[in-house]
Amino acid sequence: MLPFFDSPPRTQYRRPACQLAFDGGFEGDSLTAVRIARGLGDAVDYVELSLGPSPPAGLLSFGSAEPELGETCTVSLGYADGEMETVFTGWIDRISKSLDGGTRIGLANGGARLARLRVEASYYGETAGGIVTALAGEGGIDTGTVEDGLSLPAYVVDGGRSAWSHCAELATRHGFLLYLDSEDVLHFREPPEEPAEIAFSYGVDLISARASSASPHPVGIRATGEGAAGSQGTNAWNWLVKDPGGVRAEMGEAPFVPIDDGALRSGESCETVATNRLNRATAGADRLRATVPGTAALGPGVLVEILEAPSESLNGVFLIHAVQHRFDVRRGFVSVIDGVRAGASDSLLGGLF
Repeated sequence: MLPFFDSPPRTQYRRPACQLAFDGGFEGDSLTAVRIARGLGDAVDYVELSLGPSPPAGLLSFGSAEPELGETCTVSLGYADGEMETVFTGWIDRISKSLDGGTRIGLANGGARLARLRVEASYYGETAGGIVTALAGEGGIDTGTVEDGLSLPAYVVDGGRSAWSHCAELATRHGFLLYLDSEDVLHFREPPEEPAEIAFSYGVDLISARASSASPHPVGIRATGEGAAGSQGTNAWNWLVKDPGGVRAEMGEAPFVPIDDGALRSGESCETVATNRLNRATAGADRLRATVPGTAALGPGVLVEILEAPSESLNGVFLIHAVQHRFDVRRGFVSVIDGVRAGASDSLLGGLF
């Protein structure tokens, strides 16, 4: 007997629903599809709305005003028999029209704004969280949970990289999660602890799932900083040391990958960064991609649990690092999640190595 019928099937038919709220005259014409992509680190979230030339029968139909660039929009998804939940807040960033009358609208959020922002600034005696908050303020982005992280005697933000890239780099140093939530609020925090917030069971509400495992490459990290702020007091951050042994930490096994970081001015900060870099280099051996019935609550940084799958590699708690919500009139509403097994991913998702 197939596993799906070991117990009485629990079938429930629900009608997917989508709501768009614009602040201008445009209300959306003949919505046929919505695709939403959100992720951790320096990934930039986006939404694509597909609109038909005329309202087909039975579809969502709104006003006829033309969309305008810069118009803010909130996208909510859910089901007709329940409450709608906001999954994206942003503004119209791109509009394209075709000969058949169809329109595609691209929405962006604060990640795009910070990715386009170049800042030249120096920070002294500031925490990593304080720097992230300052950069978010430069881009006009609201902040939510922003944890302090390391106190950095001196840190330079240069215009060679975007403000978003600098935030992602700080997240990588600390093993923090960096993302924008559905309300376009920025978060910079440690990964959540178990238990998982949402669970999906094989044969009930798990459409498809694939787990992949890989042997982590053995690697060591040697983080070397500058200055003597750790051994000679915070006012000595600009002193150059003859022997960098006091501002150096090694984690893992040789051969070591050298990480030279001028923002690190103490042995403790070097140890923290070396540990997080090593975790990122060796973690993520167990990855998951799963398709589930549309679930608006799924987002980057959320813990999910897979239950009762026939393979143990598929079961367990996973941290979502990317999610796609897909809503269209042919396939309905589904969510596709990419994640890594919880407990092995703390430093994997902040940004680039």
